[in-house]
Amino acid sequence: MPVTCQICNFSTNSHMQMHLIRKHGITPTEYQNRFPGFSWRSEEFAEKMDAIRAQNAKTDLALAAKTTNGKRNKGKRRSDVFKSNRSKAYSGTNNPFYGKKHSLETKIKLSCHFRNLPVADFDGFTKPESFRLTKSGAFKTWRKLVFERDNFTCLLCNKRGGNLEPHHILPRRENRNLVYEITNGATLCVECHKKTFKKEAQFVDILLEKVERRVLPLQLS
Repeated sequence: MPVTCQICNFSTNSHMQMHLIRKHGITPTEYQNRFPGFSWRSEEFAEKMDAIRAQNAKTDLALAAKTTNGKRNKGKRRSDVFKSNRSKAYSGTNNPFYGKKHSLETKIKLSCHFRNLPVADFDGFTKPESFRLTKSGAFKTWRKLVFERDNFTCLLCNKRGGNLEPHHILPRRENRNLVYEITNGATLCVECHKKTFKKEAQFVDILLEKVERRVLPLQLS
């Protein structure tokens, strides 16, 4: 809706001030004093500006909440009820990313983003292959089956439970085809697993014999 001059009824959308100076020889201030109730903004423009200001106010509040949320919750612990409810709300089919996987292109972009590196300068993933392997679903299934077969017991010190790790009896780097072979896995505690580092050959016969003792009763049953 255009603004209308109260002197000559001239209507304009944006040149009212120039009209007053050229046509009537008065300044906008003099015109405002002469017509105190006059508004320089059309109703349509006023509604748009009010909507923009309202949206900006919501954005400012959201940004303020986002920047202070971490500080406000720093040092606090979530209750078990909160954790349980949040887990149920975002687990399984409720997760918006359920059943989806990032494409290789997206993985490259994410890697560059977290390293503050242009995509054109991407020089490979920083995480080693072994790290990506242990995060895969196939590895987790293999580890679970190895632990269950060994009754969650270290095959070297016979300690049950605690911090356990799966060990490839024949090294993974030399036997790619045996990475997910159950009989090539052995349950070891963290301390015993460290003993095998770079000394895998010394434990091959010992662990294979112990695994065979566990596998044979299962096969017979």
